[in-house]
Amino acid sequence: MLATRVTEKPKLSKDFTVCECCLSAAALHGYNGHQSNNRVKKDLLYMIRFENVSYTYPQGEKPAVNDLTFELPSGSFHFLSGPSGAGKTTIFKMLYLDILPTEGKTMLLGKNVGNLSRNEIALLRRQMGIVFQDFRLLDNLSVRENVLLPLTLHGAPSAEQEKCVDEILDWVGLGHKTHEQPERLSGGEKQRVGIARAVVNRPKLLIADEPTGNVDTAMGKRILHLFCELHKHGTTVLLATHDRELVENFGFPCLYVQDGCIKKIIPGGQELPKQSEIEDAA
Repeated sequence: MLATRVTEKPKLSKDFTVCECCLSAAALHGYNGHQSNNRVKKDLLYMIRFENVSYTYPQGEKPAVNDLTFELPSGSFHFLSGPSGAGKTTIFKMLYLDILPTEGKTMLLGKNVGNLSRNEIALLRRQMGIVFQDFRLLDNLSVRENVLLPLTLHGAPSAEQEKCVDEILDWVGLGHKTHEQPERLSGGEKQRVGIARAVVNRPKLLIADEPTGNVDTAMGKRILHLFCELHKHGTTVLLATHDRELVENFGFPCLYVQDGCIKKIIPGGQELPKQSEIEDAA
Protein backbone atom coordinates (compact mmCIF):
# COMPACT_ATOMS: atom_id res chain seq x y z
CA MET A 1 0.00 0.00 0.00
CA LEU A 2 1.27 3.46 -0.89
CA ALA A 3 1.35 5.69 2.17
CA THR A 4 2.92 9.12 2.36
CA ARG A 5 3.48 11.70 5.05
CA VAL A 6 4.45 15.33 4.74
CA THR A 7 7.99 15.94 5.94
CA GLU A 8 8.64 19.30 4.31
CA LYS A 9 6.94 22.67 4.66
CA PRO A 10 6.83 25.42 2.05
CA LYS A 11 8.65 28.67 2.64
CA LEU A 12 6.09 31.45 2.71
CA SER A 13 7.01 35.01 1.92
CA LYS A 14 7.35 37.10 5.09
CA ASP A 15 5.24 39.88 3.63
CA PHE A 16 2.49 37.54 2.49
CA THR A 17 -0.80 37.91 4.38
CA VAL A 18 -3.71 35.54 3.97
CA CYS A 19 -7.36 36.23 4.54
CA GLU A 20 -7.72 36.63 8.30
CA CYS A 21 -11.01 34.70 8.52
CA CYS A 22 -9.30 31.65 6.99
CA LEU A 23 -6.89 31.57 9.92
CA SER A 24 -9.82 30.80 12.23
CA ALA A 25 -9.86 27.31 10.71
CA ALA A 26 -7.73 26.34 13.68
CA ALA A 27 -10.57 27.08 16.08
CA LEU A 28 -13.07 25.14 13.98
CA HIS A 29 -10.95 21.99 13.95
CA GLY A 30 -9.97 22.23 17.62
CA TYR A 31 -6.35 23.14 16.85
CA ASN A 32 -4.31 26.00 18.22
CA GLY A 33 -1.38 27.84 16.71
CA HIS A 34 1.17 25.84 18.71
CA GLN A 35 0.06 22.46 17.42
CA SER A 36 1.89 20.80 14.57
CA ASN A 37 -0.15 19.69 11.59
CA ASN A 38 1.26 16.20 12.28
CA ARG A 39 -0.86 16.04 15.43
CA VAL A 40 -4.12 14.51 14.31
CA LYS A 41 -7.08 13.00 16.02
CA LYS A 42 -6.34 9.44 17.06
CA ASP A 43 -9.55 8.16 15.51
CA LEU A 44 -8.78 9.72 12.12
CA LEU A 45 -5.21 8.83 11.19
CA TYR A 46 -5.92 8.82 7.47
CA MET A 47 -8.18 11.33 5.78
CA ILE A 48 -8.23 9.43 2.46
CA ARG A 49 -7.76 5.71 1.93
CA PHE A 50 -8.27 3.76 -1.28
CA GLU A 51 -8.07 -0.03 -1.07
CA ASN A 52 -7.85 -1.95 -4.38
CA VAL A 53 -10.13 0.62 -6.01
CA SER A 54 -11.14 0.29 -9.65
CA TYR A 55 -13.70 2.17 -11.68
CA THR A 56 -15.02 1.39 -15.14
CA TYR A 57 -17.37 3.85 -16.81
CA PRO A 58 -20.57 2.51 -18.38
CA GLN A 59 -19.75 1.33 -21.90
CA GLY A 60 -16.04 1.56 -21.01
CA GLU A 61 -13.76 -1.12 -22.39
CA LYS A 62 -11.20 -0.91 -19.57
CA PRO A 63 -11.03 0.61 -16.08
CA ALA A 64 -10.30 4.33 -15.88
CA VAL A 65 -8.74 3.58 -12.49
CA ASN A 66 -7.33 0.13 -11.88
CA ASP A 67 -6.59 -1.54 -8.52
CA LEU A 68 -5.60 1.75 -6.88
CA THR A 69 -4.34 1.56 -3.30
CA PHE A 70 -3.03 4.55 -1.34
CA GLU A 71 -3.65 6.47 1.85
CA LEU A 72 -3.10 10.12 2.77
CA PRO A 73 -2.60 11.06 6.42
CA SER A 74 -4.91 13.53 8.08
CA GLY A 75 -3.39 17.01 8.00
CA SER A 76 -1.23 16.34 4.93
CA PHE A 77 -0.81 18.26 1.66
CA HIS A 78 -0.31 16.42 -1.63
CA PHE A 79 -0.29 17.30 -5.28
CA LEU A 80 -1.83 14.97 -7.86
CA SER A 81 -0.34 15.14 -11.34
CA GLY A 82 0.04 13.13 -14.51
CA PRO A 83 -0.73 13.26 -18.23
CA SER A 84 -4.22 13.91 -19.60
CA GLY A 85 -6.36 10.79 -19.46
CA ALA A 86 -4.31 9.27 -16.66
CA GLY A 87 -7.27 8.90 -14.28
CA LYS A 88 -7.01 12.07 -12.17
CA THR A 89 -10.57 13.20 -12.95
CA THR A 90 -11.98 9.79 -12.03
CA ILE A 91 -10.08 9.81 -8.74
CA PHE A 92 -11.48 13.25 -7.95
CA LYS A 93 -15.03 12.18 -8.81
CA MET A 94 -14.71 9.36 -6.30
CA LEU A 95 -13.28 11.74 -3.72
CA TYR A 96 -16.17 14.18 -3.94
CA LEU A 97 -18.61 11.25 -4.07
CA ASP A 98 -19.94 11.86 -7.56
CA ILE A 99 -19.26 8.19 -8.34
CA LEU A 100 -18.52 5.10 -6.25
CA PRO A 101 -15.89 2.47 -7.10
CA THR A 102 -16.99 -0.49 -9.16
CA GLU A 103 -14.48 -2.51 -7.10
CA GLY A 104 -12.60 -1.91 -3.87
CA LYS A 105 -13.18 0.32 -0.86
CA THR A 106 -12.92 4.09 -0.40
CA MET A 107 -12.54 5.63 3.05
CA LEU A 108 -13.01 9.38 3.55
CA LEU A 109 -12.78 11.14 6.91
CA GLY A 110 -12.80 7.73 8.56
CA LYS A 111 -16.01 6.63 6.80
CA ASN A 112 -16.47 3.75 4.37
CA VAL A 113 -18.39 5.63 1.68
CA GLY A 114 -19.81 2.42 0.24
CA ASN A 115 -21.84 1.92 3.42
CA LEU A 116 -23.28 5.44 3.62
CA SER A 117 -26.85 6.46 2.92
CA ARG A 118 -27.64 9.41 0.65
CA ASN A 119 -28.17 11.65 3.70
CA GLU A 120 -24.90 10.51 5.25
CA ILE A 121 -23.05 11.26 2.01
CA ALA A 122 -24.53 14.77 2.03
CA LEU A 123 -23.34 15.27 5.61
CA LEU A 124 -19.87 14.02 4.70
CA ARG A 125 -19.67 16.46 1.78
CA ARG A 126 -20.33 19.35 4.15
CA GLN A 127 -16.99 18.65 5.80
CA MET A 128 -15.22 18.97 2.46
CA GLY A 129 -14.23 21.91 0.28
CA ILE A 130 -14.25 21.17 -3.44
CA VAL A 131 -12.79 23.29 -6.22
CA PHE A 132 -14.15 22.10 -9.56
CA GLN A 133 -12.29 22.63 -12.81
CA ASP A 134 -15.59 23.58 -14.47
CA PHE A 135 -16.53 25.90 -11.54
CA ARG A 136 -20.11 24.58 -10.96
CA LEU A 137 -21.51 27.90 -9.82
CA LEU A 138 -25.27 28.43 -9.61
CA ASP A 139 -26.19 30.97 -12.28
CA ASN A 140 -29.36 32.08 -10.48
CA LEU A 141 -27.34 33.20 -7.45
CA SER A 142 -25.01 36.17 -7.12
CA VAL A 143 -21.28 35.79 -6.47
CA ARG A 144 -21.84 36.44 -2.76
CA GLU A 145 -24.76 34.02 -2.56
CA ASN A 146 -22.69 31.28 -4.22
CA VAL A 147 -19.96 31.68 -1.61
CA LEU A 148 -22.50 31.81 1.23
CA LEU A 149 -24.14 28.59 0.07
CA PRO A 150 -22.03 26.11 2.14
CA LEU A 151 -22.81 28.12 5.26
CA THR A 152 -26.55 28.27 4.60
CA LEU A 153 -26.65 24.46 4.57
CA HIS A 154 -25.99 24.65 8.31
CA GLY A 155 -28.71 27.25 8.89
CA ALA A 156 -28.83 31.01 8.55
CA PRO A 157 -25.29 32.44 8.38
CA SER A 158 -24.26 34.55 11.36
CA ALA A 159 -23.14 38.15 11.00
CA GLU A 160 -19.58 36.96 11.58
CA GLN A 161 -19.85 34.38 8.80
CA GLU A 162 -21.27 36.94 6.39
CA LYS A 163 -18.38 39.26 7.22
CA CYS A 164 -16.03 36.36 6.53
CA VAL A 165 -17.56 35.87 3.07
CA ASP A 166 -17.02 39.53 2.24
CA GLU A 167 -13.44 39.30 3.48
CA ILE A 168 -12.67 36.23 1.38
CA LEU A 169 -14.16 37.85 -1.74
CA ASP A 170 -12.04 40.95 -1.13
CA TRP A 171 -9.00 38.75 -0.67
CA VAL A 172 -9.47 36.98 -4.02
CA GLY A 173 -10.02 40.33 -5.71
CA LEU A 174 -13.79 40.10 -6.22
CA GLY A 175 -15.07 42.42 -3.50
CA HIS A 176 -16.39 44.76 -6.19
CA LYS A 177 -18.38 41.98 -7.89
CA THR A 178 -20.30 40.48 -5.00
CA HIS A 179 -23.69 41.14 -6.60
CA GLU A 180 -22.75 40.05 -10.11
CA GLN A 181 -24.23 36.90 -11.65
CA PRO A 182 -21.72 34.18 -12.65
CA GLU A 183 -22.60 34.50 -16.33
CA ARG A 184 -21.07 37.99 -16.31
CA LEU A 185 -17.73 36.77 -14.96
CA SER A 186 -14.60 35.67 -16.80
CA GLY A 187 -13.25 32.14 -16.41
CA GLY A 188 -10.61 33.30 -13.93
CA GLU A 189 -13.19 35.17 -11.87
CA LYS A 190 -15.45 32.12 -11.77
CA GLN A 191 -12.49 30.07 -10.58
CA ARG A 192 -11.85 32.48 -7.73
CA VAL A 193 -15.53 32.36 -6.70
CA GLY A 194 -15.29 28.57 -6.64
CA ILE A 195 -12.18 28.72 -4.47
CA ALA A 196 -13.81 31.17 -2.04
CA ARG A 197 -16.83 28.88 -1.79
CA ALA A 198 -14.60 25.86 -1.11
CA VAL A 199 -12.68 27.42 1.78
CA VAL A 200 -15.39 29.52 3.46
CA ASN A 201 -16.57 26.69 5.72
CA ARG A 202 -12.98 25.83 6.80
CA PRO A 203 -13.16 22.25 5.50
CA LYS A 204 -11.46 19.28 7.06
CA LEU A 205 -10.64 18.05 3.56
CA LEU A 206 -9.96 20.33 0.59
CA ILE A 207 -9.73 18.81 -2.89
CA ALA A 208 -8.98 21.13 -5.77
CA ASP A 209 -8.96 20.25 -9.47
CA GLU A 210 -6.68 22.65 -11.39
CA PRO A 211 -7.49 25.60 -9.09
CA THR A 212 -4.89 27.86 -10.74
CA GLY A 213 -5.57 26.88 -14.33
CA ASN A 214 -7.65 29.98 -15.14
CA VAL A 215 -5.81 32.64 -13.15
CA ASP A 216 -2.56 34.55 -13.68
CA THR A 217 0.71 33.54 -12.03
CA ALA A 218 0.49 36.08 -9.20
CA MET A 219 -3.06 35.04 -8.25
CA GLY A 220 -2.09 31.38 -8.58
CA LYS A 221 0.65 31.81 -5.99
CA ARG A 222 -1.71 33.78 -3.77
CA ILE A 223 -4.24 30.95 -3.90
CA LEU A 224 -1.57 28.37 -3.08
CA HIS A 225 -0.48 30.38 -0.05
CA LEU A 226 -4.10 30.38 1.14
CA PHE A 227 -4.21 26.59 0.80
CA CYS A 228 -0.91 26.37 2.69
CA GLU A 229 -2.36 28.37 5.57
CA LEU A 230 -5.44 26.17 5.73
CA HIS A 231 -3.16 23.13 5.72
CA LYS A 232 -1.03 24.60 8.50
CA HIS A 233 -4.14 24.84 10.65
CA GLY A 234 -5.24 21.25 10.07
CA THR A 235 -6.98 20.99 6.69
CA THR A 236 -5.94 18.03 4.54
CA VAL A 237 -5.29 19.22 0.98
CA LEU A 238 -5.15 17.30 -2.31
CA LEU A 239 -4.55 19.48 -5.36
CA ALA A 240 -4.56 18.26 -8.97
CA THR A 241 -2.46 20.26 -11.40
CA HIS A 242 -0.50 20.10 -14.65
CA ASP A 243 1.69 23.00 -13.53
CA ARG A 244 5.18 21.53 -13.08
CA GLU A 245 6.58 24.77 -11.65
CA LEU A 246 3.86 24.88 -9.00
CA VAL A 247 4.56 21.32 -7.88
CA GLU A 248 8.33 21.74 -7.88
CA ASN A 249 8.36 25.10 -6.05
CA PHE A 250 5.99 24.22 -3.19
CA GLY A 251 7.58 21.59 -0.99
CA PHE A 252 4.84 18.98 -0.88
CA PRO A 253 4.87 15.40 -2.20
CA CYS A 254 3.17 14.59 -5.48
CA LEU A 255 1.21 11.49 -6.48
CA TYR A 256 2.02 10.91 -10.16
CA VAL A 257 -0.80 9.10 -11.95
CA GLN A 258 -0.58 7.28 -15.27
CA ASP A 259 -2.80 4.64 -16.87
CA GLY A 260 -5.15 4.66 -13.89
CA CYS A 261 -2.42 3.88 -11.37
CA ILE A 262 -0.08 5.85 -9.12
CA LYS A 263 3.28 5.25 -10.76
CA LYS A 264 5.41 7.30 -8.38
CA ILE A 265 5.25 9.30 -5.19
CA ILE A 266 7.62 12.21 -5.72
CA PRO A 267 9.08 13.87 -2.60
CA GLY A 268 8.38 17.57 -2.12
CA GLY A 269 10.50 19.95 -4.16
CA GLN A 270 11.75 17.36 -6.64
CA GLU A 271 11.19 17.57 -10.39
CA LEU A 272 8.31 15.69 -11.93
CA PRO A 273 9.35 12.78 -14.15
CA LYS A 274 9.37 13.09 -17.89
CA GLN A 275 7.08 10.85 -19.89
CA SER A 276 10.01 8.71 -21.03
CA GLU A 277 11.14 8.15 -17.45
CA ILE A 278 7.69 6.93 -16.39
CA GLU A 279 7.51 4.54 -19.35
CA ASP A 280 10.97 3.14 -18.57
CA ALA A 281 10.02 2.57 -14.93
CA ALA A 282 6.76 0.83 -15.81
